[in-house]
Amino acid sequence: MKSKLGIILVLLCVVSFYIYDSKDIKKTKQQEKEVLINGKIVNTADDKPIEGVTIAIQGTNPKSLSNANGEYAIMARGDQELVFKHPKYKSLVIVAKDAKAIKMEATNPDDVKRLQEDFEKAK
Repeated sequence: MKSKLGIILVLLCVVSFYIYDSKDIKKTKQQEKEVLINGKIVNTADDKPIEGVTIAIQGTNPKSLSNANGEYAIMARGDQELVFKHPKYKSLVIVAKDAKAIKMEATNPDDVKRLQEDFEKAK
């Protein structure tokens, strides 16, 4: 009788671990699913759309560009970070699920000039 009870307990433990593990696998697969992330990029100062912003997934190669209306679309997971870059604006890094309405701040021309001078001095 004790041996049957022991076998039943072991089987219950194995089954419960299997069920628990399968739930974690499903969660992981859902997190890995890429979806179309899209939004609009505008200038902070006047809310005008910004064309030619490069949108990339942090640490990977897939990239996209914003169109004349500041609109963009890229395939990414919701937990990935998107990098927004434009030569005339400060770069941004935003989690993909939060990247719907992006406001980019123009780079201060004096800061750019100072950085270029510092670079020349370092040579």
